[in-house]
Amino acid sequence: LPREPRDARSILRGMPDPRTLALALEVVTAGDPTLPVVLLVHSSGLGALQWRRALSLLSPHSHLVAPNLLGYAGSAPFDARQGPAPAQDLAALEALLPTLPARFDLVGHSYGGTLAARLALLHPARIRSLTLCEPILIGLLAGSPAAAAELAQWNTLPAAPGTPAWLAIFVDYWSGPGAFERMAPALRHQFLALGPKVAAEVDGISGDAISAAAYAALPLPIHVMRGEMSTLAGRTIAEQLSAALPGGHLEVIAGAGHMAPVSHPGQFAALLSRHLGRGV
Repeated sequence: LPREPRDARSILRGMPDPRTLALALEVVTAGDPTLPVVLLVHSSGLGALQWRRALSLLSPHSHLVAPNLLGYAGSAPFDARQGPAPAQDLAALEALLPTLPARFDLVGHSYGGTLAARLALLHPARIRSLTLCEPILIGLLAGSPAAAAELAQWNTLPAAPGTPAWLAIFVDYWSGPGAFERMAPALRHQFLALGPKVAAEVDGISGDAISAAAYAALPLPIHVMRGEMSTLAGRTIAEQLSAALPGGHLEVIAGAGHMAPVSHPGQFAALLSRHLGRGV
């Protein structure tokens, strides 16, 4: 089996035992179970709902498994007393591994991209391919002071984390000015209810120091996407990651921002299908 990259060992610190989180995550599935499996990990605030339109496009050629992370929809509640949100979510994803085939394709977006990247570091032999759409890998901003400063400025907000005012700034930063107010009432209500978990997710990944070299050492194909109109930090992380990968290629989704899988599901699904070698 491939040896675990050195940086992966730091991920294990503070992680709950996955055995204690068995069946903690509600899972949405689509497609014939006999087809190749794709595990999709969602971003902050939306849950597996974010993949709804992409699932309908991808399901004829893959069996899609989209879990709700802790605190979302029907999954187990998130308890901040049990440790950082990323460690708990990663352990809950690990608890799903016995239900998946020996090898599967892994996809993550934003915070879900962070988790997917870490899961690949811990279990490279299980992953057939890894697709990351604007993963929030803070460690990759070390050599990009302007992008790091942009993110640092956003992370020092006057509003208390998880409050309605904080969530409005959070959503508008990643999705554009006024995005929070334009949300459908039901979706805005969901974000407000998830405020403490979203804040814990942001706080939990803020100290990430895993280098691009750790991901470049993974013995599997890695595909990177970003939105054309995303934030400087989102664009920079995707560019730094793709530049570090052997034969790395960055796909830019025209006209999209950070939430490309939601706003441009057709383009996202087409690119993902091409990476997986399956039609849409």
